[in-house]
Amino acid sequence: MDAHGQLDTPSATLSPLPLFLKRGLTAIVTLAFLSFVTSFGLFALLTYRLISWRRKSRKEHNQFVLLLYNLVLADIQQSIAFILNVAWVTRDGIVVGTPQCWAQGWFISTGDLASGIWIWAIGLHTFAAVVFNYRLPYRTFCISIAALWAFVYLCGVIGPVTHHNDYYVRAGAWCWVNEKYAVERLVLHYLWIFCAAFGTMIIYLAIFIILRRRIKNNFFEPLTLLQAKQAAKYMVIYPLVYTICTLPLATSRMAAMTGFHVPLRSLLAAGAMIASNGWLDVLLYTMTRTVPLFAAEPPPSEICGLDTFRTRPDQEFGTTTVIVADGGGERAVRERRSTMWSGHGSMDELVVVRGGGAKAVASPFGVKTETVVQVQSEMRDRGWLRDERSLESMSKEDGASSERRSISPARVT
Repeated sequence: MDAHGQLDTPSATLSPLPLFLKRGLTAIVTLAFLSFVTSFGLFALLTYRLISWRRKSRKEHNQFVLLLYNLVLADIQQSIAFILNVAWVTRDGIVVGTPQCWAQGWFISTGDLASGIWIWAIGLHTFAAVVFNYRLPYRTFCISIAALWAFVYLCGVIGPVTHHNDYYVRAGAWCWVNEKYAVERLVLHYLWIFCAAFGTMIIYLAIFIILRRRIKNNFFEPLTLLQAKQAAKYMVIYPLVYTICTLPLATSRMAAMTGFHVPLRSLLAAGAMIASNGWLDVLLYTMTRTVPLFAAEPPPSEICGLDTFRTRPDQEFGTTTVIVADGGGERAVRERRSTMWSGHGSMDELVVVRGGGAKAVASPFGVKTETVVQVQSEMRDRGWLRDERSLESMSKEDGASSERRSISPARVT
């Protein structure tokens, strides 16, 4: 009899599957497949963009884009782990000692850990950029990425190498680390899962508190204030989504290690949550951060911090130039955005600035670093600058420049 024949009943092959377990695993496979499709789709699109950007420019890649790229790669591995439950549904049994059982254990160990590590890394990067306006030197950043992946796979390799015969076996509703290797479960997996989870919560809580305090103390200029207020809301969402997806399964496993009986139905519910991690990450980060998925030109490497947060659904990386013309108590401001997301030309807006003390700002890719007034879109309501001559007159008042002459009057009505 081989080593697997000596396993305790909780770790041994289970066949046939109870009906509730079969249905629960089917639901998990469905959610995991959704995570795989969305994560792989984003991964493939980012891969294409990174390659095309590299061909056009030898400049450094944007660090947030690279972090997101690594996160979806981790989510792909995690989703594969739970897609493998389809083998148990079709076989009507969780069979220990098979390649599918070993592969599932491996992908759970590396995928869960990698997903937590990269969500924590994005949080840490956001903290440094938003709070201190700091980002790592590009070389150090790339070394850090390699080091984090090396750590993930080192944790994944140690267990199977040390206990190659019976390390991955049935662990309740699917295959994972044998329950008799409780120390390995804790040291190589759940210790870091909890560190990533609570570390992420602490980081985003700190960002939230700091942003709220700075908003209250009028730390931000008016245009940046909109980004800060929106970003503060997101600081609550990011850790909440990760916690809801990850902690139910982690706490269930930790409870089982202390001798508490965890019903299979609880594991199935927790498995459904963690299998949703991938598609929720894709939805969350593409909806709340300005990711240039369809940009023909690469986003600049210096874009970080508040500049990566959306303040409206259609906002992407783009060039913003604000030009101020004197005009009494109110100032006419022309704003040009060159939207890289769609790759279609530029969009001109006319806005009215209330109050005094504004100065011209020209800042690449939507980074508004110097503004001292609140901008409101009132072009059509006021009927300001309705024709080409008005635009030319405004340009002469401010001093003609190539940037001003590039504005298309056809977009102003």
